Amino acid sequence: MATIALDATYTVDPNPSGVAVFSLRLIQALVALKTPHRFLICYRLSRFKRRHCFLRTESLPAPAASDFRVRLMQEPLTFWLPRQAELFHSLAQRPPAFRFPKEVVTIHDVFPLAGRDYSTPDFQRKFARLLREAAERASLVVVPSQYTSSELVKYSVVPERKIRVVPEGVDLPATLALPDEVRRERERLAGAGKHMILSIGVIQTRKNTLNMLRALQALPENYRLVLAGGDGY
Repeated sequence: MATIALDATYTVDPNPSGVAVFSLRLIQALVALKTPHRFLICYRLSRFKRRHCFLRTESLPAPAASDFRVRLMQEPLTFWLPRQAELFHSLAQRPPAFRFPKEVVTIHDVFPLAGRDYSTPDFQRKFARLLREAAERASLVVVPSQYTSSELVKYSVVPERKIRVVPEGVDLPATLALPDEVRRERERLAGAGKHMILSIGVIQTRKNTLNMLRALQALPENYRLVLAGGDGY
């Protein structure tokens, strides 16, 4: 039996991104999983004002209630945290402030390394440094695709032997919309008699939105592109 700490910081963001949803669903799955391990669900002190959104361990069904504990982590205030867990799993491709006996990191993409057009120079420098540090410290690096794995090797961030490809899941709908509901919603978004192309993700350069618009120009007039996502860089 091991005690595993996870960084749940992004799960309490008011407008959750893909990383936030991934982190939340993973923790929810762990709660439902029968396992001999114990978990520390950690939040950075910057999220303290949203502590009402933290995992409420007292409301969990037995035995999960005794296997999950919430912790704040802030260097140097919580210096004892590495002594409470044998393993730390970073879910957002940045290293913890402390050194744990073993560390694992999930790297979702390598855009801080891949191009100067994807973010501000300060953002790129900061998160490229954090990504490299997290990968170098980790015993294993988890990635969602073979492409991300090959990019990490290409940029000499981590040797291939340390990488494990684990595809990320999807949320299945609880119910399916009726055909008439689908038609009405499609017509509301794209117009009657139009074909709809749906893009889900923050609207910014690295999501390749511009090339989608170029592709749209090459399609017949009755195609419409619908963008579902917040404003990005």
